[in-house]
Amino acid sequence: MKTDRYGSIHLLLVLALVSVVASCKPTYTPTTTVVPPIKPEHTPTPTPVAGEPEPPTAEPMLSGCPEADWLYQLDYTHSLVLDQPGQFHLEMVAEPGAAFYLVIHEDGTIDSQDLENAVTVVFTGTIQDCEVHGENTLSADIFGLCADGMATLQINEYYAQGFLFTETCPEGTGTLGLESLVSAPENQFDFDLRQESDQQVVEMDAGMLSFRYTWTLREYGMMPIPLIPQAQE
Repeated sequence: MKTDRYGSIHLLLVLALVSVVASCKPTYTPTTTVVPPIKPEHTPTPTPVAGEPEPPTAEPMLSGCPEADWLYQLDYTHSLVLDQPGQFHLEMVAEPGAAFYLVIHEDGTIDSQDLENAVTVVFTGTIQDCEVHGENTLSADIFGLCADGMATLQINEYYAQGFLFTETCPEGTGTLGLESLVSAPENQFDFDLRQESDQQVVEMDAGMLSFRYTWTLREYGMMPIPLIPQAQE
């Protein structure tokens, strides 16, 4: 378990969000534990190369840093709850199967360039007698170094845009946009590649605010090798 200034920053940000949502009067219109690895619906998308073969199936190495460019999957869970009985109950949860991707290169460098690294975070809850719902895309840039079987990853998460909420109250339904109010963290972790699925956890339970985030690193397979067109005679 790891707790630090991350918790206090999130508390301030989410409290600000609650304050804004509760005080805004939108224009109303008529109402019309260790998680086992999950195979995501969307697989990583390296830069396409005409005629490239399917990635070969390979047995896990589990022996340290790879000797060739190797694709890894970082399974991700994201759960935050803000609760004040009688006032509000809000949840931010990443959709099941969320994952980021990265490549550990032959020289030990790590990056996530040209990979599809975006997950959906859903925001739901109630504020007094109103229900709120919204979602956003959370992306991640990942880089680092691998040495002696340990991969040190810098994971910089960020939201693509501000949250857009639908607020449903007894008076009617409206929309509310919150630009740049909710931030995402920057974390650095050491993952042991000699373990089949090494996991890092950040969590806190402070009564009104609780959250749990996990990152689980596992092998995905070799990078596709582009075919070099043969010169025509």
